[in-house]
Amino acid sequence: MKNYIIWGIYGGDSGESLICETVNGEYITSRQQAETVIETFKNRIERGELFDITDWRIAEIDMTTAPDFAATLNI
Repeated sequence: MKNYIIWGIYGGDSGESLICETVNGEYITSRQQAETVIETFKNRIERGELFDITDWRIAEIDMTTAPDFAATLNI
């Protein structure tokens, strides 16, 4: 099972922020759904309902594979 997490940069921030990982309490489970969520956010930004967000990014997370944190260490 894969989940999709949406990242972006708010206004004048210098780094990324988590924008969205769930919709109505359920994880985003397809890239198409994530792209639809981004379009919804962009429409709300155009209407002035949300602050500007740039540099959108969709991260794909494979929830079936246990993370191997030891492999990320650079010793």
